[in-house]
Amino acid sequence: MDSGKVSFPRLFTMICLTVIVGITVSVSVSFFIIFRSQSYKQIETNTREGLNHLRDRVIAKFREWTGLVQHTTIGVAPLMAQEHVDEEAIRLLFNQFIDTQTDVVLLYCSNNLVWNEPGGYIVFHNGFVVSSPDWDNTQRNWFTEAKKKPGQAAYANPYIDIVTQKLITSISFVAFDDDGRDLGVVAGDVSIDFLNELLKESSFVPGQNTYFLDQEGLFITHPDMDAVLQKDFFTEFALDHYRSAVLDAPSFSIIDNELFIYSVAIPETNWRLVSTIPRSFIFAESTSLLVKIIAINLLLIVLAVVMSIVLTRILHNERDEITAMMDNLKGGFFLMDQHYTIQGQYSICLEQMLGNKDLKGRNFIRLLGTSLKDTEQEGIKDYFTMVINRSFDQAMLESINPLQEFAYIGEGGKEKTLSCGFAPVNRGNKTVYILGTMQDITVETALQRQLAHEEQQLQEEMRSLFEIIHVDSQVFSDFLEDLDYEFGRIHKILEDRSKAASEAVVDLYQSVHAIKSNALVVGLNNFSMKVHRLESKIKELREREEITVEDMLGLAMDIEQLMLEQDKLRNTIDKIRTFKGSGGTKQHEQVLIESLDRAVQRAAEDMGKEVRLVVDKVEAEVLEQKSRRQVKEVLLQLVRNAVYHGIEEPDERREKGKDEIGLIHLMIQGMGDKIQIKLRDDGRGLDFEKIRERAERLNIITNEEARGDKNRLLQVIFMAGFSTVEKDGLHAGRGIGLNLVLERIRDIGGSIKVQTEAGKGTAFILYIPR
Repeated sequence: MDSGKVSFPRLFTMICLTVIVGITVSVSVSFFIIFRSQSYKQIETNTREGLNHLRDRVIAKFREWTGLVQHTTIGVAPLMAQEHVDEEAIRLLFNQFIDTQTDVVLLYCSNNLVWNEPGGYIVFHNGFVVSSPDWDNTQRNWFTEAKKKPGQAAYANPYIDIVTQKLITSISFVAFDDDGRDLGVVAGDVSIDFLNELLKESSFVPGQNTYFLDQEGLFITHPDMDAVLQKDFFTEFALDHYRSAVLDAPSFSIIDNELFIYSVAIPETNWRLVSTIPRSFIFAESTSLLVKIIAINLLLIVLAVVMSIVLTRILHNERDEITAMMDNLKGGFFLMDQHYTIQGQYSICLEQMLGNKDLKGRNFIRLLGTSLKDTEQEGIKDYFTMVINRSFDQAMLESINPLQEFAYIGEGGKEKTLSCGFAPVNRGNKTVYILGTMQDITVETALQRQLAHEEQQLQEEMRSLFEIIHVDSQVFSDFLEDLDYEFGRIHKILEDRSKAASEAVVDLYQSVHAIKSNALVVGLNNFSMKVHRLESKIKELREREEITVEDMLGLAMDIEQLMLEQDKLRNTIDKIRTFKGSGGTKQHEQVLIESLDRAVQRAAEDMGKEVRLVVDKVEAEVLEQKSRRQVKEVLLQLVRNAVYHGIEEPDERREKGKDEIGLIHLMIQGMGDKIQIKLRDDGRGLDFEKIRERAERLNIITNEEARGDKNRLLQVIFMAGFSTVEKDGLHAGRGIGLNLVLERIRDIGGSIKVQTEAGKGTAFILYIPR
């Protein structure tokens, strides 16, 4: 190229760069001017609309609560008018009203008419009745405010409840009888924490802060919640000269030197919604945006210039090297026409790959015919048609290439792995040809497969190491001891010829389930999944009408394979023990509690729940070595069952007014010649209707048999194969956990008692001999 002339690509690049610069500067300046010229009137309009919408939501909520308290007052008034007040009737009525609205945390009333003691009252708190004539409620804020507004709702100033740590306000009404006599006051404490949630969802314009103020100008909502009802809005923003204007007017707006202020009143409560927007924020945002746009575009322009120079040099070098490269290429290059005929110029190594010489004029598809089925050949022809017609872009054509990797059988039956790529090429006479490339990837493919296999083995070993390296050695000792016990039990079951196959399968099901539970406790996920797959096979056998000898032999082989995995696991654990050292020896009860806690946390994590094990009492001396394994095995099943079936999801617990964290309580104590073990949760309790429906569907019981007989339904949940879960998983749903509990307790001469209450939880009480 002549250095004195400007090439077309370079000229085109310069023009494009000039256009980009012009457009960038114009758009950036225009956007900046438009953004800065936005009027305060528009800001005020956006703020007014947003605050009015927010106010309407608050008013609607307070009207809902007010209606509830007013309805409650009408319902309770006849009971307050009685000479002998029926406290139980009032309590039940209050509970019914509270159940209809979760934000109403407390309903109570004060009677000032028919009792002899002045100010006598009834308070209902947490479902309990507390009555006292000694407290004078007539001086309380909610009482006096209601008396000032007979027939209207009275709202008390918000406060932080010391018990629930919620932001509370009281809504109260004077109660009247049919003759218009003043009977007293009915009030409801309402959680207004939702105000903070509303403000988090509300952002009308950039840089805006929105607050709720009480009648005196104090914050009801504030980013620092400790300051609620303590900090003064006007003092904090040095706006005392606007106090009366903001607090007295239905709405108020003004542009201060530094701040734009807008407020609206909430008539029901005499509170205020106030928004503030810093004036500087608007200009800072627009200036910052302009600087960023200019900086980014300058960077793009510099990159475009550099890339243009680099690409020009690369093109010059490539043009000079193409001819030399064709003679030394190790890949096979060739050109074929629309009839798949190979043209005269192609790479010499192509002959070596295909094991054929003189490829000119040969049909490419026929050359591959011995390695492809007829249907595959037709598919390749269709693909070449799409390449010639450019039906898709090159990336799509490469992704659907049927010869991207295929097995080719050459001379002597030797198999190779080849890879081809294709692209359309226009010749001078506008005829479209297909440019093909071919690579022999036999060695690479074999190496990749070998590396993938080795990588999988390495990951298996590393996964096992990471799963167990952090587990206490004493917990491991218990795990290995229990593993040996269960495998020994499995061998006895398989060797017992007197036992029916169906009975043997149930016993094997229990032992394999116990092995899986213990493996999950110590975090052996990989080993647990292998046991889980074996458990699935056993479950399938249980559901068959007839179990053959071949079925039992196949099961025995699977168990033998699992024992080999156990040996590998034991070697890995021995290495970890050597690395970590022996450590101290823990007491049996410590190991038991740690194992149960790990089981709870693993199951809760997998289920997306929050659960905590609470040890109320464990008497170490009552846990004898002879029953340690059975107690551990039983409690593992029960805690996992509690996490899976009993404890609700966090959202469901919140809706029920419970703490998001579910609790499982454990108590072990001696009672004479027996040991009492009690495990209870604060979950949803047993659903007897669901148990009945499932039992009827499985033909375990009849409808007449189950009607009203909860003891019969409790027996059903301990039956092998029974579960209310439609789809089983790693932690539950197989219907073997509670059956295992029952069998193990029976093995040691114990008994089980179940207590449950809907919405409050379930308790399993075990009694075993010392």
